[in-house]
This record gives sequence, C-alpha cells and structure tokens, in this order.
Amino acid sequence: QVPPVKQPVLAQWIKALYTLYKELHFAYLEINPIVMLGDSKIVPLDLVAKIDETAGFVCAQKWGELDWPSPFGRAAYPEEALI
Repeated sequence: QVPPVKQPVLAQWIKALYTLYKELHFAYLEINPIVMLGDSKIVPLDLVAKIDETAGFVCAQKWGELDWPSPFGRAAYPEEALI
C-alpha cells in the first residue's frame, strides 16, 4: 500500500516506465518487488526484461551494443563456440 501523499510520485514513475517500455520496444518487463524509500525514491529490487529484437531497425541506436542470447532450448553449434 502506498500512502496517498506518495501516490503521485509512483504514478509518475509508472508512466515514465511505460514510455520507456514503448520507446525501446520491450516485449516483456517484470519488476518484482519495487520499493519506495523514505525520500520517495523508487528502487526496483529485481527486474527481468526482453526487448523485441525484430525492432532493431527502429531503435538499434537507442539500445546501443547488445549481445543476443541463443533462443531458449537451442543448443549452440560447434562453430559458435569458436566465436
């Protein structure tokens, strides 16, 4: 439960997070838990995220240099081990 006096701060943080989610083409974003400190600073304690790699043509510059993991369940080829 968030005290009423801190609700606007949390609402602004959620709106900013959603804007970032859309602009960077996230496919998945989970934050659990988040905490709000006494000074109203919001700190995510655990986060997992996945961006939509097919949106690279739109926002590769925003992403910067990324290492893409192998798809889940796919074994690496011997040639890949050399890279």
